[in-house]
Amino acid sequence: MLNKKTVIKSILSLMLIGSFELFSAQQIAVSPFKLQDYKNFQEKYITYVKNNPQKAIQIEEEYYSPKKLDSLLLIKDKLKKEKLSLEYSDPKQIEEYYKREPDNIILPYAYFELQENDFLVRADQNRLFMSNKDMEIYLGYIDGFGRAASRYNIFEKVTDLKREVETTNRYFPKGMLISSASANSTYGFPLGISKEYDKDGNMIASKDWDKDIEFGIGDLVKTYKEKITVYLQNNKDSLGYNYHEMIKVLPKINPKNHNKIRIQEEFSRIGKIEIKGVFFWAVYIGSRNYFLFDTKTGKIFKHEIIQLIG
Repeated sequence: MLNKKTVIKSILSLMLIGSFELFSAQQIAVSPFKLQDYKNFQEKYITYVKNNPQKAIQIEEEYYSPKKLDSLLLIKDKLKKEKLSLEYSDPKQIEEYYKREPDNIILPYAYFELQENDFLVRADQNRLFMSNKDMEIYLGYIDGFGRAASRYNIFEKVTDLKREVETTNRYFPKGMLISSASANSTYGFPLGISKEYDKDGNMIASKDWDKDIEFGIGDLVKTYKEKITVYLQNNKDSLGYNYHEMIKVLPKINPKNHNKIRIQEEFSRIGKIEIKGVFFWAVYIGSRNYFLFDTKTGKIFKHEIIQLIG
């Protein structure tokens, strides 16, 4: 019979294991489906569109709803302006450029989709797309060089929209895992533990992209503008023209909207940089400047200027 101390120790061990598994799970996006499920969904979709040409018309490789296309043609100008607003913040530029946008901008809004469980599904011979309010799934086939439309490897990308985690898995044709890696779906930097396997299923490489990070992305997003502003003010004399460039652009930067990276011809993003085994947050301001933040203290480690060649 176990004594009280042993029981308590066992419970604590289970709690620690459970906490570790929960933490690990938070760094990956897990699909609710198996590879065979994907194949079944793909075959079901292709069979349906082939048998119902009045509901789904094929344009190049994909299938679209004629009913949706007719409705969208009435608002195509509005859609063009919305697309340009992701690239330009100046209304005059949007008004000037939208007439040059082709009408096929409406196509992504007119996909023909089938309902499968709580997912919307569309597919062609080489790809499968699935989505609901919480998750997006893409399945395709790639060769050893990453080119599409090959039966060499299976490529799966699962995005957890709530937790902003995107996990990419690659499989051998028979379904054995080749590699698995995760990234933040908003900013694109790697996170969690990436893994690689050989043909026998043995793990041959792994890397922890969150090692020793205490000052997280949430902390960074809340404070980076204030910290960079203070840095700029303290180094105004030495920065020269770069000071005026960055102080002007900084308030407009919104790297969270990764579709809108172009603002008044300037660029911004947040990344993760590894220097001698240590990770730093990289915040890019304007087209040439970035700041490295210490992932333990949250302080600015240094400022770098991207040198243009040519």
